[in-house]
Amino acid sequence: MRHKLTLISVTSLAICMAANVVHAKSKTYGKTKGWTVFYNVPKQSCTAIGRQDKQGTSLGFAWFFRTGYWSVGLYNRRWTLQKGTKIPASVYIDNRLLVRRDMRVASPRLILLTIAKKRSNESNIAFREFQNGNSVRFNWAGGNSTRANLYGTKDALAMIARCAGKMAKLIRNRKNPAISQPNNGQPSIGQSSATQPQRAVSSNTTGRKKSWTVARPQALGNFRTLMAGMPNLRYTIVPPKPAREKTVNFTLPTGQVGKFFAFAGRTTTADKAMDSVISVRQKNCPGELATVTKRLPSTDGSVIRRVKMLCKITAQRSLTTTTMVIWKPSGLLMVLSISGRTRAPGANGFGTAGSKKLDL
Repeated sequence: MRHKLTLISVTSLAICMAANVVHAKSKTYGKTKGWTVFYNVPKQSCTAIGRQDKQGTSLGFAWFFRTGYWSVGLYNRRWTLQKGTKIPASVYIDNRLLVRRDMRVASPRLILLTIAKKRSNESNIAFREFQNGNSVRFNWAGGNSTRANLYGTKDALAMIARCAGKMAKLIRNRKNPAISQPNNGQPSIGQSSATQPQRAVSSNTTGRKKSWTVARPQALGNFRTLMAGMPNLRYTIVPPKPAREKTVNFTLPTGQVGKFFAFAGRTTTADKAMDSVISVRQKNCPGELATVTKRLPSTDGSVIRRVKMLCKITAQRSLTTTTMVIWKPSGLLMVLSISGRTRAPGANGFGTAGSKKLDL
């Protein structure tokens, strides 16, 4: 029997998905390909909720911080298991043995398998296998097994990892009196004062303005400074329409088109901005969207994120968009995007726009 993949919380039994209901203290972090990712500050957890199959069984993952472990679990609202017991299991991904270990009954309806501490070799291998695999199979004593399709786990687990990183920063900043706590002392995911370690914001921030879009003259200067660091990327600036437009539009010799804009003031984090870029692209993509994200190094304290997105329009036509999000310690947030149509996507889903690879 094959089950659609569903991510569940393992840090609070109240988050069990009896009807895809999330704990009251959990808040939405973001959505991707039908998945909804939640975070819970009191429980220090990041989870993602999907759909249950017709039999009520769901497969899931969660990343939590009190123990430093992440887990995989199975949930079924019809189960009546004895809490605290252990069930021997073997977990296979694409018919390759991942781990053979006892699963713990956390509630009458929930079975958990602790993978490993985050950043350990075992954790990295398991995380990569669940992201890149096609299916997972649980073998039980007696010859029974439970299968699940792993479609979409790459983006879902990547979002959980980003949520986990932000949660860890938020928890550290709550313990640091030098960092202000917005919303009357209740920090929230995505607010820069709680999630960017580079921004040591003074506690007196009540008089600060919100973020605003940088005017075109300043944006144009920022754009040229940024492009000077990529001398191999030739471009032509397109005159603004209307004249007061703040976005810098440009074209490349390959036929690709690009845009650049920037924000100043109380800007959000680079990760949050990248999630927003992906979310907007998903809404505008008429077909399937594939994404690959990467953290780029910096030498001046900047936070740089890059995401490559491929929107499959037809079997032979796709639109590839590469977006770079750069957050500066000054609070400046810059977004650079380049798009181009492709005719023959590569084996990994990403082709090249025109005849040259995108050099970002």
